[in-house]
Amino acid sequence: MKKTFIFAIAASLISVPTMVSAQGAEGSSEDTEANAEENDPSQRVKCKRFAVTGSLIKKRKVCRTVAQWREISENGNRYAKDIVDTANQGFTRSD
Repeated sequence: MKKTFIFAIAASLISVPTMVSAQGAEGSSEDTEANAEENDPSQRVKCKRFAVTGSLIKKRKVCRTVAQWREISENGNRYAKDIVDTANQGFTRSD
């Protein structure tokens, strides 16, 4: 009985990849378009964890595309540069 059960499990594991590959061979243009989007590195999803304010343990997970993370970083850098430039305008050298 035990050997029959093991044999049945092994047979099902061998046949599953064959069925999956047969289904994958029927690919359509939609699959090609989806693969093209997956190959674009800027459209890859990247998740980051941020500490929640007021908690030592709790983290918040935020997922965005690589392009969105790049845009957020560029906006933050631009904002910081504007603050520094505005602060430096108030300081003039008097010799």
